[in-house]
This record gives sequence, structure tokens and C-alpha cells, in this order.
Amino acid sequence: MTIVEDFCQDISKYYPEKEDFYGWYIAFCVVNGILSLLAIFGNTVIISALTRTSCTLSPSKILLLGLAISDLGVGLAVQPLYITVIVQILLDNSLVSQCHSKIAFLVVGTFLVGVSFFTVSAISFDRFLAIDLHLRYRGIVTEKRMTFVLVVLWGLSAIAAVGYIFMGDITREAVSTSFNIIFFVTTTITFVRIYLVVRRHRLQIRTHQRSIQESYKEFAMEKRKFKSALSVLYVYIVFTACYLPYASTMLVVATTSHGIYLKGIFQLGMTLGFLNSSLNPIIFCWRMREIRGYVLEILKRIFTCWKLDQVT
Repeated sequence: MTIVEDFCQDISKYYPEKEDFYGWYIAFCVVNGILSLLAIFGNTVIISALTRTSCTLSPSKILLLGLAISDLGVGLAVQPLYITVIVQILLDNSLVSQCHSKIAFLVVGTFLVGVSFFTVSAISFDRFLAIDLHLRYRGIVTEKRMTFVLVVLWGLSAIAAVGYIFMGDITREAVSTSFNIIFFVTTTITFVRIYLVVRRHRLQIRTHQRSIQESYKEFAMEKRKFKSALSVLYVYIVFTACYLPYASTMLVVATTSHGIYLKGIFQLGMTLGFLNSSLNPIIFCWRMREIRGYVLEILKRIFTCWKLDQVT
């Protein structure tokens, strides 16, 4: 048996039989079709907003742009590939055809989901540096360095996605689960440290004897940084809520008898993970004023054009 055939046999156990899951497969196709359109529209608007509202992107916005691009990729490629896999299962297409679709879905999905994991972690660490380094942040974290970091993260995700095919079943899931645990633990610790640094800075502002004007400026700066960190925390909470069911059931399916209910939960977990790509643009609009203004302007134009079409 070739590596590809062995790989196809391994990943087939994540999909329930058509006879046992027909209605749910139809539902997942419809839901993912809708979510795909929402992800494409929402992230296209966010990318446009980030690139047009600023002449030069700050390091933090470079990371947000990278996250929006990966979310757009989920809507453009990963969800359509998932729907293709399900349709082929429902139509009883040849095993070779199903195998090719499943490999394409897994490789592209692993690549873009890996990018999202890396980027969310990088965003949280960037906010920690902004608060901890204070005035030194701009000198250390530059646009060029952040762009380089983002390119490296995309490269690592690409290597991991291709290498995923050549790993054994248990090894593949063990590596994936270990990565998930490291991500969730380190990112959570980063946010705890952000909270501790913010609290320490606020205590320093109160205890140091400064003029009212200096204290006000310092407090205003800390408030902006805290608000930015809080926005990233919302992104992380939503990301965790969407991907944790998928991450927690992956290893269980690989190491147990994986009955239909567990497989169904895994399929639901994947759809919840895809949902994250549609929710991130909403968080960006809610928490970032300049993006919210740009999005409202776009929606106003769309609504105006629609009303004119209705009149004519």
C-alpha cells in the first residue's frame, strides 16, 4: 500500500457512512456554503479596510491582516473543498476521486488553520510586548520584522501541512494534539501576563508623584493599550470556543473505535472551526473604530445601490 493510499484510509475514519449520516451531511453542506460566503465577504471588507485606512500598516495591523487573509482562504478554499468531499461521499464517487479531494482538503485546511493558530498566538505576544516594553516597543517591533515573522509563520504552516501526509496515523494526531496544547497553554499564559503587566503599570501611575497632566497622558496611553489587548482577548476567546471541540475530539477519534456519534461530533467541530473565519470580521468591526467606520460606509453604499435598483 502506497503512502497516499495509507493516508486516505487513515483519514476516511473521520467521516461517517453515508447511510448513517445523510441528513447531517446535507445540513453541513448548506451551513458551510453560507459560512463560506460570509467569510469571503467579511474578510474581503476587513482586508480592504486595513489596507485603505492607513498609509503604512503598524506591526499589530500586519498580523491582523495576515489573520484576515488566512480566514479569507478558509472561505475561498477550505470550505468549498469540504463541501466537495461531502458531495462525493453522498454521490458514491470512486474511492480515488474521494481520496484526492480528502487530501486536498486536509493539506489546504491544515495549512490555513495552522496559519490562524500561529497568527493568533503572535498577535497575543505582540500585545504583551506593546504593554511590557512600553516606549521601547516601536524601536524593537518594526513593520519589516513583523512582516518577516508573518512570512516565517506561513512557511512553517506550509511545511507542516505537507509533512502531515507522511506521518503515521497516531503520530500525526499526537503531533497535532501536542501543538494544540502548546498553543492554548502559551497563549493563555500570555494573556495572564498582559493582565499582570497592565495592573502593575496602573499601580505605578497611581503611586508615582507626577503632575496631573503627565498622569493623565500616561493613563490614556495605558487605557488604549489595554483596550487593544482586550480586543485580542476577544479574538482568542472566540477562536478557542470554535476550535477546541475539533482539537479535543481529533485524538479521540484516532485512538478509539470512533463510533458514529464521535465522528458526528468531529464533523460538527470542523464546522465550528470554520465558523471562526466568519466571526473574526465581526470582532474587528466591533472593537476597531476606523475599521467599523469603513465597513459602515461600504454597507451604506451597497444599501444605496440596492435601493436605486429597486426604484428603477
